Amino acid sequence: MTTEERPLHELVETLETAWNVSNRVAGAALFAEDADFIRILGRHYPGRVAVEQSHRTIFDTIYKGSHNSYTVAGVRFIRPDLAAVFIHAHLKWHSNGASSTSMRVLRSW
Repeated sequence: MTTEERPLHELVETLETAWNVSNRVAGAALFAEDADFIRILGRHYPGRVAVEQSHRTIFDTIYKGSHNSYTVAGVRFIRPDLAAVFIHAHLKWHSNGASSTSMRVLRSW
């Protein structure tokens, strides 16, 4: 990890922590006010407020008590002040009282 990449890794750690304590406000605060967030199934949420609201819904329902582990798979600087961060996410949750269900995805942020 380079010196330039370190703050991005820290941002991913903050996002992971926010998820794991179901803190939708802290997680959404990491997004720009005019962010465009596309969830894994393709639904679009325009703006930080919509990101926060969508996470409130999932933290209260399907992903209640879930745990996410993020690993930075790569960083690509597009400009010195703009980077794409590729994240491997490993999400565990309980479904209908059953034992843990797991999903692995590659996200870009």
